[in-house]
Parts: sequence; structure tokens; C-alpha cells
Amino acid sequence: MAVVEDTCFTAYDICLTCAQGCNRRRSGGTVLKAIWENIEKLPPFHPAFNEWTRERAVDPDVTIPYHPGAIQFL
Repeated sequence: MAVVEDTCFTAYDICLTCAQGCNRRRSGGTVLKAIWENIEKLPPFHPAFNEWTRERAVDPDVTIPYHPGAIQFL
């Protein structure tokens, strides 16, 4: 079956958040590195990981600031 007419879809980005007090230098990069290196293992834990790609890891229109550790990693 396929979509054959104009259809409204809703899509969500995957956003990881952390508390303001978390280690600003390491945690964001550590978590992102774990996802980056193990993405093929993650879909069984959440179906959204079936759609995640490294190319989509950064969104130029992001509405929340990136963690300094994630910026350093990327």
C-alpha cells in the first residue's frame, strides 16, 4: 500500500536532554559517541532509531542549544 494523495504526516526529531548541572565537558559527547558508534544496535530499544542517521544528527534549525560536549564531538 502507498500514499497516493496529499496526506499530512507528523515527524519528530530525536532530542537528548540533560540537567543543567550535568558535566558540561564530557556527558554530551560521551552519550553522542555511544550512539554514533552503536547505532545499528539501538533500533530494538526504540523504533525511532530505525530512522536516525549520522547525517541527521545536527539540525541547523534546532530550538534548544547543543550541549558543549556534543558540539566538541561533532
